[in-house]
Amino acid sequence: MTNDSLSPLVENSAGQLDDFDWTGADLESVIIEEQRSIAVYRNKFGSIVIRAEDPDEDRCIVLSSDEAVRALIQALKDEMGGHR
Repeated sequence: MTNDSLSPLVENSAGQLDDFDWTGADLESVIIEEQRSIAVYRNKFGSIVIRAEDPDEDRCIVLSSDEAVRALIQALKDEMGGHR
């Protein structure tokens, strides 16, 4: 299926989509790989829940204190190492 507003940008002279190799030669062009949805919310006990969508069963991380949330945020920042 082709989006009409984009088709002139990705179609070749024969009106067909250019070849694209998602796993090989064109891989460096992929900027975001498939990502399942992630939700963040407070549960009825006041804990912060980070929930990842899964077709079989969602995966959850429950942080029971604000201190735990701050520690997670700091660890994520440290892992990013200033790369944004």
